[in-house]
Amino acid sequence: MNLQRWLTRVGRWLTRGYRHEFEVVQSFTARSAISNEEREFRPGQRLICDAPDAPTVTLETGGAFFFADRSVFEANCKAIQPTTMGP
Repeated sequence: MNLQRWLTRVGRWLTRGYRHEFEVVQSFTARSAISNEEREFRPGQRLICDAPDAPTVTLETGGAFFFADRSVFEANCKAIQPTTMGP
């Protein structure tokens, strides 16, 4: 994903209508958007996602952003509170 596209997507985080909250139900790893290092997410952790149906899902937790393949994300997370508010 190129930087301009990523920055556009991250800008949407400021608008609550684009956020969806998820809980990890099974451990998985995702790559940091900045350092490209892997991080393991464990059951019970909460994540925010702007577009859960994108091919590469951008996750946010604790002010840090991570990328995960959508199939991995869908298999290991469940929606807590999808937001339906518009921008």
